[in-house]
This record gives sequence, C-alpha cells and structure tokens, in this order.
Amino acid sequence: MRHYQDLLTLDPDHRHALRSEVLLTAQLGSPGAALVSAQPNLALFSALELAGLRQAALGERLRWALSQRDQRPNDPQRFDALDAMLRDAQTLATTLTTPPPATDAAGWQRVQVRLDADRVMALFERARYAETLALYTAMTGRYPAPLPWYATAAAAGAHAQLRRPDLAVPLYEAALRDGGAAVRVPSDIHVGLVYAYLDTARFTQADALLADLMSRTPPLLALSPEAGRPNDDYANLLGLRALVALYTDRLDQAEQDFNQLAALAPMNAAYGVGQARVLRARDKPDAALRAFESALANQPESLDAQAGYAEALFDTGDLRAARLRVNALARQNPDNGSVRSAVRTRDTVMSPRLDVDLRAGRDGGTLSNRDATLQARLSSGWRDDSAGHNWRVYGRQWLGRADTGGSNVRTARSGLGLDWQVPRWQLQAELHQSTTDPRRTGLALAAG
Repeated sequence: MRHYQDLLTLDPDHRHALRSEVLLTAQLGSPGAALVSAQPNLALFSALELAGLRQAALGERLRWALSQRDQRPNDPQRFDALDAMLRDAQTLATTLTTPPPATDAAGWQRVQVRLDADRVMALFERARYAETLALYTAMTGRYPAPLPWYATAAAAGAHAQLRRPDLAVPLYEAALRDGGAAVRVPSDIHVGLVYAYLDTARFTQADALLADLMSRTPPLLALSPEAGRPNDDYANLLGLRALVALYTDRLDQAEQDFNQLAALAPMNAAYGVGQARVLRARDKPDAALRAFESALANQPESLDAQAGYAEALFDTGDLRAARLRVNALARQNPDNGSVRSAVRTRDTVMSPRLDVDLRAGRDGGTLSNRDATLQARLSSGWRDDSAGHNWRVYGRQWLGRADTGGSNVRTARSGLGLDWQVPRWQLQAELHQSTTDPRRTGLALAAG
C-alpha cells in the first residue's frame, strides 16, 4: 500500500496504482472507504469488482449498524442504520439477478452468496424472522452447500424465536461446524444451542455443551491493563449455568448458584434478575418483586429486569401496571428475548381462555362404584380501569355421572360469574342453576 501511495504521489493518474490502492484498502478491512475511493475512477474496475466492493461495504455497514443499535438500546432511531442497509442490500440484490457473464459465473455467485448471507443476518437482527427463514430457504435451493455459517446461525435463531427449537438445533450445530475457528468461544451461537437443547429436552447435551464452554473459557483475562481482571465471558457462563438449573426445575441448585454469584458481584443485574426468577418459580411473587426492584435500582436500563418486573406484577394481580409496562417495552424493544417472553405472558393472562377439567374413577369411594365429572369454564379477557380494578365474566358448565350400585345418577349445573381483582386480592361471584331435576338455583361467593 505504501509503495502504491508513493507511486500515486509521483503520478496521480497511474491506472494500476489507482486500482490496486482501492482493492488493497478493501482487503485491509475498509471496503466502505475503498468504494468511496473507487467512485471517481469507476471505469478502472470490472462490473464484478464493483459488485464485490458494494457487497463488502454493505457488510461493513451491517456491523456498524448492529453496534449502533446495541449502544442505544432505548433510542427509537437505533434501527435506522440497519433499515437503510437492508434497503440498499435489496437494491443491490435486484441488480445482481441479471444473469452474470459466463466467463466468471463462479465469481458472481460468490458475491451473491455473501450478499444474501448478509441480508439473512440483517433480517434476523431486525426481528423479521419469517423473512429470515424465507430468504435462507431460497439460498439453500439456489447455492451449493455449505452456506456462510453466520447465515445458518441466523436461520437457527429465527427458528428458536418462532418457538421451533427442533428445527433450530441442527442449524446451530451446522453453524458451529462450518464456522470452525471463526466462531469465538463462547458466542451467541453456543448459548442459543444450549437453550435449544433445553427446549427439546436434551438436558444431557445442554449440560455437556455448557461444561465444555466453561472449560475453554478462562476465568481471568490473559491480556488486560492489570493482572487478575475477571473475564466477562466466564461470568456470563456462570449465570447461564444457574439459569439452566432454573429451567430444568433444579430450584435449590439455581438458588444456591445465583445467591453465590450475587454475593460476589452485587451490582450485576443479571445475577439479581436470576435471583428474582428463582423466587417467581417458587411462587413467591412479593419477594420476586422486591428482587426485581433491587436489580433495577442497580441497572435501571436492564431490559431483563424491566421485563421480569412486569411479569412479576402479573403474578401479584396488578394487571394494569403490568400490561402498561409490557406495552411500553414491546413498542421500544420488540426484538429483545426477555421482552418477547413478557409479551407472551401478557397475552396469556389478558386473553380469553377455556379451561376443561375431566376426572373419572372407580372402586375408590364409599358413595359410588364409578363416577366421572366434566367441568368447562370459558372466561373473557381481563378488563381494567384507571383505578387498577380488573374484572372479567365467565360461564361454567359442570356435568357429573355416578354409578351408586343400582342406579345411575346424572346431574348438570350451569353458572354465570364475575371475577373482580385488585393487587393481591380477588373476589368471585357466581350465579348457578342445576339443569337436571330437581332444578335449584344458587349463589357462590369466594375471596382470596
């Protein structure tokens, strides 16, 4: 590069030096700057070279756009650079659909593969999961295997976000295999595979992968301004190990791990959130709320803590406050995994629901030889007012049949009721009537 620059100092119009400086700039990791340098002398480059420069520059823009998004997690404009990159990539992809010259078809295909792989990754990072999978599927039918590992990893992540871990597992494994040494340890791909193993009940494989990651990750940084600085990757793996224990119902182990980690790093919001999630799993909503509040006091910008706090509010019956928090998070951070979990919790709690309970038995009681009951309850979604009062209506149908050793008894009862709830209190009133003789009408009240 220095030699070519010296040559251009002597002869600014030297065609070979102009071409070589641009191409070397791209090879040295600055394709955007190379493309800018090429603009005054486009005639010096072939169509394939220009397409390659444009694709590489888009890849560089993708990396910067993701960095910008991560540094501004609550900025409404954090996706602008990523959206602009996607639009320009689509324009270039449309241009490249023109059949390439037969003399260098392989070169054109390499550019197309890299461009489509960048688009797959950008669509995944933009949380457009269905489009991610559609483009990746098109790539598998258009190009020879293996595809770029980062595109395969993005497709795996899209399957995981769409709750198809069975399809995510083989793609995560393929991405790690094809990426080889290019995939840092640990990476989001490793973590995604751990969760996919858990979601497909492959607990032994999840534990084995996690143990392998921890064995390959040093607790302390080898290169740091001062000796003995902790390795954040290892700290994250310790938190992941505790989460795996939580998600596999090893609550005692999870609680012990998170308590130890929080004692060592009390300002670490992830460890505080882990403690709170253990308390939620133990059906201690008030204690979980306090733990989430403590985590938010340390790191108020933590999306995991904000989403977990909203879910804990649902547990305590403060539905209005929980719903408003989740709505705000979903508007600002729709691509975050914890926020998406909170949205699913909101939809589950607030939506209409049908509960069906069927029971049957024989030779187990003193009143009947055989008996069976069927109860179905259809509830509306919760409604709330500005004061935080929540209510819903429901209808219930109960059917019963019993063999009393000589006669068959059948009975049915229909009911219409109202649930009324404020934080930590719930009242229920139901008017019901037997629909078989003798017909009786009754009123039931409950509080809790």
